[in-house]
Amino acid sequence: MGAEVAGDLARLVERVHSADLTRAQRRGFLGWLVEQAAGLESEVESPTTLAKYRRLQRELGIVAPAQMIATVSVLRHLDWESGREVQRVA
Repeated sequence: MGAEVAGDLARLVERVHSADLTRAQRRGFLGWLVEQAAGLESEVESPTTLAKYRRLQRELGIVAPAQMIATVSVLRHLDWESGREVQRVA
């Protein structure tokens, strides 16, 4: 409620890069947002960092799109006749 759902990964990254964060903090925050979108339990060990991420999320008013995980799926299989790996974006 009240948070913009990023339409794609580029929009999410753009919004996070607008925050005053170091490169390492941006990577950690983006990872936390993606895990959250995937429904994973937070693996942030520091309560201070977790509080900072939650505050940043509120301030930026953004969440990662839930369908983002599905939009970047690449399926691979071995084609037995050609002996090549075949990729398909699903």
